[in-house]
Amino acid sequence: MNYLLIISCSQRKVETDGLLPAIDRYDGPTYRCLRKFRDANSDKKYPFPTNLRILILSAKFGLIHPETEIPAYDLRMTTERAEEIRHEVKLDLYHCLHFYKIAYGGMDQVFINLGKTYMRTLDDFHWGTIATMEASGGIGLKTQQMKAWLERIFHLQEK
Repeated sequence: MNYLLIISCSQRKVETDGLLPAIDRYDGPTYRCLRKFRDANSDKKYPFPTNLRILILSAKFGLIHPETEIPAYDLRMTTERAEEIRHEVKLDLYHCLHFYKIAYGGMDQVFINLGKTYMRTLDDFHWGTIATMEASGGIGLKTQQMKAWLERIFHLQEK
């Protein structure tokens, strides 16, 4: 099975000069949780399971990969911004899913951990036959749901 995690950027960021990979630049609860998984498996060639892909929805950059190097910035996702980048985000997501289909045989399950305003960028997105799960509740509850989902994937990977 192949998995895709879609998460939003974080208002809290590591404030350093220069560029950092997005997964290291953003510093909210979602990213701390992801880095714990990554760092706990840092001795492996692939610290994340090889069947897990992650995409980040950034208010500034749109849809990016965790290793995309980004500067420190301050831009909130507003309803207006979500509408402004919506077409580009959906197009980029279609392209990513097409690539994943060619490279990995497609995605079997998507876990979406986005706030309400970020979700506007995915309005009317057609997932086809891909099973989707959406985190709900406040940020703490959403992070717990994502963590449980990741633990299941890591557990399946170890078998």
